[in-house]
Amino acid sequence: MSEKKNKLKNRNIVSLLIGIILIVTSIFTFIKPVSTFLMLSYILGIVCMTKGIHFIYLYFKLRNEFKLRANTILVFGIILIVAGIIFVVKPIFANNIFTYLIAIWFIYDAIDNFISIGEIKDANPRLFILSIISNILILIGATIIIINPWITIVSLSIALGITLLISGIMYLIRSLTAIDKKEEKSSRNLH
Repeated sequence: MSEKKNKLKNRNIVSLLIGIILIVTSIFTFIKPVSTFLMLSYILGIVCMTKGIHFIYLYFKLRNEFKLRANTILVFGIILIVAGIIFVVKPIFANNIFTYLIAIWFIYDAIDNFISIGEIKDANPRLFILSIISNILILIGATIIIINPWITIVSLSIALGITLLISGIMYLIRSLTAIDKKEEKSSRNLH
């Protein structure tokens, strides 16, 4: 029974530490959003290079049995390694490319929605108007991203900061309520 209590206590302490680390990281993210985005670029670059190396390893393992699949894996491995190197060596360039790709995706999506919007007009006039307004807002947002790509970087960093803060608070609440429940049980056992 005491081994189970020790495991539970250790888990609560780990949850408490994770919560504190997440909250501190979220504060750093709010204070330094550009640095956070650059750090994410480095991490993403390392992950891409690692995955690329893994794909190349798989190529050598599968090349005799599955030639077409192995060649595809090799191509993806090389692309991931090159992308990883770009993210590590030129993080601002990579982030700008990423931002412009997001803007192009938004523009493409809005234009595609405008092309198929006629079907909505006949089905529901209110939804048609809502679709027009939302697609115009998407186009405006994409234009703003193209004009000033740093908006995306700061927005994503702030969204990450909020996510980390909420997760940190949840870890703290879980660990503290578990500690309170244990103290309650032990005080009941004494009486």
